[in-house]
Amino acid sequence: DVIAMVRWAWHRDDRRWLIWGGLAAMAYTYGFRVPSELLSQWGAPGGAAFRMSSETDGNICVSYGPYRRKGKLHAGRSTSGCLCNAEPLICPHLWCEAFAEMKINSAEGMGPTEFASKLQQSASAVLTASKLGQATEWTSHCFRRGSAVDILQAQGVTAMMRHGEWAAEGSAHAYASLDE
Repeated sequence: DVIAMVRWAWHRDDRRWLIWGGLAAMAYTYGFRVPSELLSQWGAPGGAAFRMSSETDGNICVSYGPYRRKGKLHAGRSTSGCLCNAEPLICPHLWCEAFAEMKINSAEGMGPTEFASKLQQSASAVLTASKLGQATEWTSHCFRRGSAVDILQAQGVTAMMRHGEWAAEGSAHAYASLDE
């Protein structure tokens, strides 16, 4: 459970865990690939940044960009509205505020190995307590896939494809299976 893992990281009194929790929440919310779209691009010179703004209706939104997806520059910024009413721990604006307060504007050198290690530690703690599965079954790609499956269940294939930015339904079939 992504929210339980992010909650577990949030309660660690450690800057690296806070960064990990924020990256996990953002990866899930936006459907990002962790190593290529967050770890290597967030805060890199000329790279991507999170930006909080207010929409014309007064709602808070957070955008991320510019970034490269599969080696190609993403046209525009990915944007998410405030999720505080639905689930505060994965709300992008909560994480933007936490990062700003702690003066965090990059992954601070956290690479795929450290991210994966923290994922295994948090998954192990959460899954052991809840008896939901094995921590070794979790990878950084689970955030993208979990996000896609949740969108699929709630809104259907078209919304899932838009969320994950898949151009064709065939590209999304691996994510569309609810039984894996």
